[in-house]
Amino acid sequence: MPSSQDVVAEIRSRAPIAEVVGETVALRRQGRRLAGLCPFHSERTPSFSVDPERGLFYCFGCQAGGDVFAFVMRRDGLGFREALEQLAERTGVALPEQASGRQQELDALRRVLEAAASLYQEALVQPMAAAARRYLDDRKVGEAARAAFRLGYAPEGPDWLVAKLRQGGFDPDLVIRAGVAQAGRQGQPIDRLRQRLVFPIRDRRGQVVGFGGRALLADQQPKYLNSPETELFHKGRMLYDLSVAHGQWRQTHQAVLVEGYMDVIALHQAGVPGAVASLGTALTEEQVRILAQAVEQVQVAYDADAAGEHATSRGLWLLAGSGMDARVVRLPAGEDPDSVLRTGGVALWHSAVEHSRRLIDALTDQALQEVDLATPRGKRQAAQAVLPGILQLPSPVEQSEEIRRLAQRLGVEEAALWQEARRAGAPQVRLATRPAGPQAASGKVRRRLLIEEEILRILVQDPSRASQMNDVRFETPGADLVVQDCFLGADPARNESAEAARLWARVAVSDRPVGTWETLYPEWLREGRQERLMELQQVVRQTEAAGDVVPASLLQELSQLKQEVERNRHV
Repeated sequence: MPSSQDVVAEIRSRAPIAEVVGETVALRRQGRRLAGLCPFHSERTPSFSVDPERGLFYCFGCQAGGDVFAFVMRRDGLGFREALEQLAERTGVALPEQASGRQQELDALRRVLEAAASLYQEALVQPMAAAARRYLDDRKVGEAARAAFRLGYAPEGPDWLVAKLRQGGFDPDLVIRAGVAQAGRQGQPIDRLRQRLVFPIRDRRGQVVGFGGRALLADQQPKYLNSPETELFHKGRMLYDLSVAHGQWRQTHQAVLVEGYMDVIALHQAGVPGAVASLGTALTEEQVRILAQAVEQVQVAYDADAAGEHATSRGLWLLAGSGMDARVVRLPAGEDPDSVLRTGGVALWHSAVEHSRRLIDALTDQALQEVDLATPRGKRQAAQAVLPGILQLPSPVEQSEEIRRLAQRLGVEEAALWQEARRAGAPQVRLATRPAGPQAASGKVRRRLLIEEEILRILVQDPSRASQMNDVRFETPGADLVVQDCFLGADPARNESAEAARLWARVAVSDRPVGTWETLYPEWLREGRQERLMELQQVVRQTEAAGDVVPASLLQELSQLKQEVERNRHV
């Protein structure tokens, strides 16, 4: 039976990091590496780097780094075992151990959801689903789309699905945990979706994690009902049809953001790629991040009614400040993408896209239309509505330009708007930050830490050199563990210390040229002596200033160091 290390190595070889990361991040070739926007923090200038040859990634903005397992763990919020199992399933590698208890629970929930999706799908073709099929016929949803999106029907009655799942051997408590049932007044499980058209919601991997149900009766409320938050379903972190759209984004680098399930399906049938829906909720920061990680442009095609725009404006301001080219598709009043495509066809849709405009302009227009700009009070209200969004933009240059435009539209001085922004309290802008590593230190300390990283880069090229570093003690956090792994023939990317794994990733993907051991090691020693000398001199001054006696041992060490520094000054 293969060892766990053999299994990890086999999975890593079958799951190239560029391929796995590329499903989340739009990568561009930069020499032997690939670069893109970091999926783990908001940024406009790419600081995320992937080294396909060594199978490592590192972000010089937020210091996330590691191998393909570390990427999946961070991206999907998994432990190592869960990430191992996910990648093993992806690559077809058999694991030597049984799945963890936690993973077994999640797998059981997935089986419930998959069984529910199949049962709903089978019900859609039954006589009892005539109303659901008529609705789909009226909306011109063809058989191919019904199958592609796995559309289904939840029959009338309190426990149709619960009974079917019980017959399949699923425990009622598990069915409730999966979100397809809820506890009734007597404590018995009852179906959550009843007499509704069902839209399975799938995660990035295409696995069913929840459902949306569309009412079929005129007096049925709410019109749309989603699964509750569960261990697998988090509405604010998902986009409808993400598993399909994400693959299309890698080709087009463009996304279409809509509000409803039917809008996505209509665009799919019209051959418009990359459409996703925000699951009927106000756009969240996590949903914006998913888009920003993968595409360069997003076309927002929400319903044209002003109420809907106002309800989602906060999320749209997040989108406007994401660094993407965010634009609004201008639809006729009272229309949505589905109705536009049904009445005017794909030509009308493309015409609307051609006349799209910047999202930030549309949001500003909306805010200005809601106040009386002929009065000072109205101008102040407009400024208070727009400034928080402008101040979320990632670049000070962009902020300045948008404030200049707003000042012109309001007929006020730019300085007045900046003053209003300061008075209201500018929100904290989520800018990409640089690492607080060696560059954050000062003087000789910084130089020594930089040399340490150069020494570690020697190990990247030749791990066997670790045998020459047994007597070296590094100051860089995690460095000693990296050297130890190299000496023992272990993989530093899999070190239990996340700090050591990140350090290994950083030195591996950096563009810094590698020096030689013969030049770096003596310099590292010189820097260490100089630092210790300065430290001892400071202690002596402080001790004497306090009127205390300087210990003889300290004076002896100070004298020896002075001699060594002088002797090696030109070495």
